[in-house]
Amino acid sequence: MRAVLLALWRPEHPVHALTGLLLWCLWFVLLYAGLSLGCVWLPEAQALSSPWNTINLGLGLLTLVFVLFYALLVWRSWRALQRQPEAHFMLWLGLLVHLLSAAATLFVALPVLYLPPCV
Repeated sequence: MRAVLLALWRPEHPVHALTGLLLWCLWFVLLYAGLSLGCVWLPEAQALSSPWNTINLGLGLLTLVFVLFYALLVWRSWRALQRQPEAHFMLWLGLLVHLLSAAATLFVALPVLYLPPCV
């Protein structure tokens, strides 16, 4: 089992063509589930008019964790690209998918910075 997981973790493995998008989907579900549950469970959230509150702070931290993980994946792909030119296509594909997913994560998370959570 461990050998299979280590093989999947290699940056030249074809699974990285989907990993970034699947992580983005997971982040998206967690973001909106956290927002919805935060608005339901915190009664004072309905009265919040500022974007600086516990709900948005939690969503911002979640986004930061995912973006840092994307940065790690991009960095690993870039380093492997310098060492292994024979796996050129899969490394570039993984790198660009992770970059696209990081950009989509940041773009979708922008309203967390300036909108109150339970509008």
